[in-house]
Amino acid sequence: MAFYCGLDLGGTHCQVCVINDAMEIQVEQKVRNELSQITELLAQYDPAPQCVVESTFNWYWLVDGLMEAGYEICLAHALGVRLISGAKVKTDRRDAFALAKLLRAGLIPQAYICPKATRPVQAVQWYPRIERYFDRQLARHRGRGRKLIAYDIIAHKLACAVYHILRDGTEYQETLLFGG
Repeated sequence: MAFYCGLDLGGTHCQVCVINDAMEIQVEQKVRNELSQITELLAQYDPAPQCVVESTFNWYWLVDGLMEAGYEICLAHALGVRLISGAKVKTDRRDAFALAKLLRAGLIPQAYICPKATRPVQAVQWYPRIERYFDRQLARHRGRGRKLIAYDIIAHKLACAVYHILRDGTEYQETLLFGG
């Protein structure tokens, strides 16, 4: 018997839904966004469930952690999942179940799992200007999600820069994006 796990990742909690081959729900549970709690919940299944996570702004830590723990992971393209499922009523529980069902059916529109070393988040460690900009963004935003907000802002700036570089054939100018 195989198991399929849909993980709907939120800001502080993750909704976990595990189903079997017959699409019977084995577990539906909300757990804190802590890798140890999620892997502890999944460890009770043998064989280990295949897992799917939607590619939201904060998927990195969960996908990386589950891959390092030996789980087979599929990163679902967020827009593609919405187009396929077309759910009118959206809750974390329903979304996790829908992800598990789509994974079982082989219908997950996959997103690319970018290697850690090439992710925009890692650019903060490589470039001093970006690191200073990141620190300024941290100072502007409050709360537990402030790092994710700062990373999201940097990723958006870098994505826009790549778009203009490709469209206009210009050079990347870090000072224009992140100051002097």
